[in-house]
Amino acid sequence: MLNRNPGYNLNGTDFIPQLLMSISQDKNIAIFGTEDSIINSSIDAIENLGAKVVLTANGFHDVDYYLEISKGTKIDIYLLAMGMPKQEHLAKKLYNDIDDGIIICGGAIIDFLGGKVKRAPIFFRRFGIEWVYRLFCEPKRMFRRYIIGNFMFLWLAFLSVIKNDE
Repeated sequence: MLNRNPGYNLNGTDFIPQLLMSISQDKNIAIFGTEDSIINSSIDAIENLGAKVVLTANGFHDVDYYLEISKGTKIDIYLLAMGMPKQEHLAKKLYNDIDDGIIICGGAIIDFLGGKVKRAPIFFRRFGIEWVYRLFCEPKRMFRRYIIGNFMFLWLAFLSVIKNDE
């Protein structure tokens, strides 16, 4: 719309495992988010990428809880998978509270790696419409994000184009 190359599609489900594989060799990782059973199901997949899982907690605690349990544990990478905006609030507090470490906001990445949520068939992914598949599988949960959110994005993008043409 603005005559610019959009660049790569770096959706987290594809990008985060690649990122972890490239940075996590022999690093300690904390996983915060989703349900305990799903975290436990994802640990092998995370450790196969090269990291060592040293701390986990489900995503249903107060933000300060995660700061408290992190104290005294050497954590190189925090993988936050509790959804927006909670993971962003925690990321900000971690950033202000920790001396070192990488913070990754991963949304549903642990749900995917732990087998709770299935990836869309390759056809959907190849054409950049995985969101359609997710909307079909979870209409109640995804309606606001993909129908209302996508409409609002397109409307604001349209207004931006009009403003830039003036």
